[in-house]
Amino acid sequence: YNANNAIVYTSENLHLNGRHSEQINLSNLAKGMYTLTIESKKGMLSRQVVVSE
Repeated sequence: YNANNAIVYTSENLHLNGRHSEQINLSNLAKGMYTLTIESKKGMLSRQVVVSE
């Protein structure tokens, strides 16, 4: 989510088990603060990310 709470990226991987890694290209985003949210059956994790370049 951006500072206006609008979704700027989404990915759904419904059939994953165990560990998962995904690279996200942020080069098309404007500089600023974003919220990264990861949801699973076990819960949700949110972290602030700053795009500076």
